[in-house]
Amino acid sequence: HGRRNGHHPTAVLSGREGKIRRSAKPLKTSGKDADAIFGRDRAGDVFVPEKLVPKLKRFWRFKKQRSEELAPDAPLLCAQSRRRLSKRRIQFAWREWQKRAGFDRLYPFHALRHSSVTNVYRQTRNLFLAQRFARHASPLTTTVYTHPSDDEMWQRMKSLSC
Repeated sequence: HGRRNGHHPTAVLSGREGKIRRSAKPLKTSGKDADAIFGRDRAGDVFVPEKLVPKLKRFWRFKKQRSEELAPDAPLLCAQSRRRLSKRRIQFAWREWQKRAGFDRLYPFHALRHSSVTNVYRQTRNLFLAQRFARHASPLTTTVYTHPSDDEMWQRMKSLSC
């Protein structure tokens, strides 16, 4: 599904997606970790909704108050030891949060990526925009995210004449 091309939730939360420059719009990523995701010598753009920017700023202020590292290559989220969270720890926490919230079904952490790409497609109906957002090399890879929701299916089916 374009693993080398996309922002994967555990990579983002652990800070392995590379440096995030807080001043750029769109946010830019670079560094050796970005090379593994975007390809050698390629920085990537991270597009975030405008409403997220103040929340990120508030988060960085919180990190500063806690004396957490704010360098561009510092992890986004830290463990209590102030070290980068491991991919496994993030996945475990995600599973535990779902249990506490009473989810009927537990979703893998990667489902967040699928939901994000699907939502971009549903809101824009633009396959190529969703492809770029997902960092897929081919739009064919992105078509897996274009399925109709149950509500969309119901809305279309109820108006059909039999």
